[in-house]
Amino acid sequence: MTFTVNIVHLLAIVCVAVVTYLARYLPLRYGDRLGRSDRIVEALRLCTIAVITSLVMLSVLPTFSSFNMRDIVPAVCGIGVGVVLARRMRNVGLVALIGLGVYILVLKLISPLV
Repeated sequence: MTFTVNIVHLLAIVCVAVVTYLARYLPLRYGDRLGRSDRIVEALRLCTIAVITSLVMLSVLPTFSSFNMRDIVPAVCGIGVGVVLARRMRNVGLVALIGLGVYILVLKLISPLV
């Protein structure tokens, strides 16, 4: 069994890891110097959502490359509900769980049709 490494995938993993680490480390390290302005708090909140969104998109993009409606429709529905809820809620975990639930529900409903 041979093991090959795709350099693009490896770089994507390293980039996501670095951004995730920095999003948590920088506020702890430099939080006293930055203060608590509304702009900084909002930027940090959106940075966390952006990192989670990038992870979701990395897992969903291969679905779109297959052009299989059975896979694309549930992904679009789950992401759409997640985007709408993310604008209204501040709980990222709850948004992700509801989006996942919509994805599974639509997948189960559309499977017999396609």
